[in-house]
Amino acid sequence: MPRQRKTTNEEQLDLIDVTPENAKPLKRAARAFKAAQTERKTWGEEEEKQKNKIVELVHEAGLKPDSDGVITFTLGDFTIKVTARELVNVKMSVGTAEEEED
Repeated sequence: MPRQRKTTNEEQLDLIDVTPENAKPLKRAARAFKAAQTERKTWGEEEEKQKNKIVELVHEAGLKPDSDGVITFTLGDFTIKVTARELVNVKMSVGTAEEEED
């Protein structure tokens, strides 16, 4: 037989103020953190968009996957790998940081 809990109608007491002494620098750090987090999210959305573009272009090209279901090819200084789950890995040869327009 389950135990019955005692019910009380007492109200919760107000929480005490526990603001740290260094609240101002802490708030500045929190704001900087949120700004960095927002920027990272923006970059993540752009990365996702470019990844989808690579996957779409690879499928349009009709490249065939190997026995593991992975499409791997070299294009200039880039080695591009697309898995069956559409994970994209792009590696660039060392020392080639300029963009090339073709």
